[in-house]
Amino acid sequence: MGNISYRLKVIKKGKTTYFYQCNKLHKIEGPAIVCPDEYEEWWYNGLRHRINGPAVIRTNGVKEYWINGIKVTPEDIIVTFKRDILQVSIAISSLLLFLV
Repeated sequence: MGNISYRLKVIKKGKTTYFYQCNKLHKIEGPAIVCPDEYEEWWYNGLRHRINGPAVIRTNGVKEYWINGIKVTPEDIIVTFKRDILQVSIAISSLLLFLV
């Protein structure tokens, strides 16, 4: 069996810090790319991704929202969140009916 490492790998290039896991930009808590005084980017499994705020924040005030590598609007995130909650609610209701 191969030796697979899931440790977070931190690489600094100039003033920018990159966080990798399994050779993909990835960080669960906080941005995976940090460039002080310029920008921060949230990445998950190699894709720009953040559901609880903008995935890209620039110091000039520009914010970008991304889900699974797709650029979206803040409204898209709300719609996606509501859809996911509905799907979970339906699944739980179905399970409860099965158990009764």
